[in-house]
Amino acid sequence: MEERRQSRAEVAVDGGPGHAYTLYTLMEGLLDKLKLLNYDSEFTQEFKMKFINRHYFALQTNPGEQFFMFSSLAAWIIRKCGIRFETPQE
Repeated sequence: MEERRQSRAEVAVDGGPGHAYTLYTLMEGLLDKLKLLNYDSEFTQEFKMKFINRHYFALQTNPGEQFFMFSSLAAWIIRKCGIRFETPQE
């Protein structure tokens, strides 16, 4: 009985059973926001990059490629705000 209580307490501290999927839902929200900014037509054509999938930043596959994609996206968003900003180099 006591073990059962401890496991419930651990679940409460860890954030519950759905906590492991938080990164995936955040990434899906990020991708939706990028689509509102016309990412799929403007960013991919300007930088000639492939589309990112809904789990691109949630799973670590190639950290160098992911960092370059992140910095390029950040620079593109900054330029979309009207601020001059250089494109990052690989």
